[in-house]
Formats: sequence, structure tokens, C-alpha cells
Amino acid sequence: MKPTQALASPSSSLAFSGERVRRLTLLTAGLLLSGSIHALTFVTESYPPLNFLADDGRTLIGSSSDTLREMASRAGLEASIELYPWQRAYRMAQSDPDVCVFTTARIEAREALFQWVGPLTTARWTLYAKGNSPLQPAKSLDELKRFIVGRYQDDAKGTFLQQKGFTLDDARNEEQSLKKLESGRVDLWAASSDSGPWHAARLKIAIKPIFVFGEVEMYLACHPAMPQALIERMNLTLKGMRSDGTLQRLIDAYK
Repeated sequence: MKPTQALASPSSSLAFSGERVRRLTLLTAGLLLSGSIHALTFVTESYPPLNFLADDGRTLIGSSSDTLREMASRAGLEASIELYPWQRAYRMAQSDPDVCVFTTARIEAREALFQWVGPLTTARWTLYAKGNSPLQPAKSLDELKRFIVGRYQDDAKGTFLQQKGFTLDDARNEEQSLKKLESGRVDLWAASSDSGPWHAARLKIAIKPIFVFGEVEMYLACHPAMPQALIERMNLTLKGMRSDGTLQRLIDAYK
């Protein structure tokens, strides 16, 4: 059975400004008049430290999960969060108007497919080598094309590298790809600057960055038919969390 949690979180200890409260009130009134307030579902994959299961195997935690839980509480939204394989979660947000998927890289190929709430965080796409590798930091991406790169299957980072002419080796998840790097089955590993070191520390595998090949903002991606007033409401709430320091605090908690 998939882990599911309601996003009813503790009340915020930081008050909104008067103007922000007025804007949220107007948005809420518009939603009520249109009859469009309904339960939302936020779907995600296991992608620590942004979203993953705690040691109890049931509680969904991570910086993005915690951010959306707080956002839903502040915005007064009825929402649940569910964990699926990435491909299924991504398809759900394209087919169900009440569903959003996170944590999603906002790239050009996806821009018109969703409505966007965020950013939740910024990821630096990085090529890593084993800690004892003789490879030194590269000056350009092109000089690394002769190497086999491990990546998490269907991940946006790998898709970008594939378009640049790299030879890729797919894995079912990040940890499997990292283990291939350790065993020498791949020369480099494509990972984000947040998830890469997290997995390496967990598996006690030494890695070192060779080249940062991209920086991308990560979002909550919502079905294009979701009411615009609701998207604005969520974005406005996140803006308040960014301004009062809550968003950065939740990110820092998992570093």
C-alpha cells in the first residue's frame, strides 16, 4: 500500500503581513464563488533529501515535503501527499486536474505541460567521480563525453546529457547508480548537489565533484486545468515563506 499523509500541519508561528492576508482572503473568496475548492493531491517519488520516507516506513519527510505541508497549512488547503514511482507520479499530474507532482525540475521541455508553484529549491546538476579517481575537475562538459555516465532512469539530468551526446547507463534509483560508480561500471555519476552527497554519506561512498553542468529550479508542477486562483494562492503563500525565512530553514534542516 502506498504511503499517504494528510497535509494538515501545525500552525505557523510567523504571521502574514496585512496586505498578504488581504490578498489571500480575496483569492479564497474567488475560489469559493467559483465552487473550485476541493481536495488536492501532491504526488512525489522517493528522492532524498527533498522527499522520502522516514525510518518508520510511513512518514513522508524531506525539505520539499515539509515545505508543502507548511504551505498547505498556511493557505488553508485540504491536501494529501502520496508516494509513487516517478513515472507514475508524473503521469498523474498530467491526467488528473486535482494533482500536482514534486519535486519537479522546471525545464523548457516541460514548461507548457504544467502550472508551476515555487521554486521549492534550486538544484546544481553535477558530475561526480569516485573519491579516489585520478580525474580532476573539468573545464568544460565536452571534455567528459568520452566517459560513461550513470544516471537515474528518465531523470531530467540524464536527458540533458543524452541530448549533448553522452553515453548513459540507466539505474532504477540513485543508490544503484552510485554503487555502479563505486564498482567501476560507470566512470561518472550524474546527480544533484543536494541528493548526491546525501546518498554518498548514507552508503559511505567517497565522491568528488568533477563538473557542474546545470542549475535548475525545482517546483510543484500542477495539472494545467487547476484553477489559476489556486495556483496564485499557493505561490503567494510560498512567497511569504521565502520572505520570512521559513523556506530556507526547512531546506537547511536536511543538510
